Amino acid sequence: MIFNPKDVIMKKLLILVGALVALQSTPIFAEQTGNCTAGSEFCEDNNQTTTSTSTNTNTNNNTNTNTSTNTNTSTNTNTSTSTATNTNNNTSANTNTNTNT
Repeated sequence: MIFNPKDVIMKKLLILVGALVALQSTPIFAEQTGNCTAGSEFCEDNNQTTTSTSTNTNTNNNTNTNTSTNTNTSTNTNTSTSTATNTNNNTSANTNTNTNT
């Protein structure tokens, strides 16, 4: 058998690619050891508690001032002119008989 350097390089390359593929397809996780306090570095808390308190105070002040001024001026001028003409005709006829005794 003749030693071919290309074959050795190809074998090493195939082994390297195979190892990389094997490492990428299998996730690797570290085991947790000890206790940690949530919120400290590298320690998280998966329990989420949310408390919301809202206080709304609404104050409405409405002031309405209505001022009405009504001025009525009435001027009445009445001029009456009456002319009355009365004509009275009186005719009296008196007959007096006096007898003296």
